[in-house]
Amino acid sequence: MTKLKIRRAHIAGHSMGGLIAMEMAIHFPACVHRLVLVDALGLGKEMKLKGRVASIPALGELLASRMYTPDVKKYGKSVKSDCVNKIYITNELVEALYNLEQNPTQYKTTLKVLRKYMNWMGQKSSTYGPIIDRLSSITSPTLVIWGRQDDSLPLKQGELAVKSLPNAHLETIDNCGHISMFDQPEIFNKLLLEFLRD
Repeated sequence: MTKLKIRRAHIAGHSMGGLIAMEMAIHFPACVHRLVLVDALGLGKEMKLKGRVASIPALGELLASRMYTPDVKKYGKSVKSDCVNKIYITNELVEALYNLEQNPTQYKTTLKVLRKYMNWMGQKSSTYGPIIDRLSSITSPTLVIWGRQDDSLPLKQGELAVKSLPNAHLETIDNCGHISMFDQPEIFNKLLLEFLRD
């Protein structure tokens, strides 16, 4: 932002991006105008078994090799497994994601970052502890969006965030899993744009 001469911006993050967005709001509050947290990591220990297994050496590599595959159809099934409304996961979307994510170092980088934040028991206390302790310091208007059927990160983590954030509200989306912008794009986009327009 400094290099691009952007003094202040709306910051939005999904899952691990939500954790990074909260860290930015804590450490650089003057840079964050509005904050959007979407099914955000960093708000409690509990998380999906698949994420915990990915933190284990060898098992994580095995899981990653199934997702980061030269087989586009196999990759598409992996993307759809995190969504409730698979109808929105079109071949065009799968192909776009595939082209972004399929490179030799992608899964290694993803596993390295995952293992920084979690282990086989769930999110590390060193990940969520400092965030939870400082949520009350985030004064930017904040929208928390959570899929009601998110089985990766439980809804109660979003509810906890809103209780601690001084200027936040929670929007839960029904019939929606962890990737709410894919699962319910029309509802998600409406919530996001209305919040940023205010």
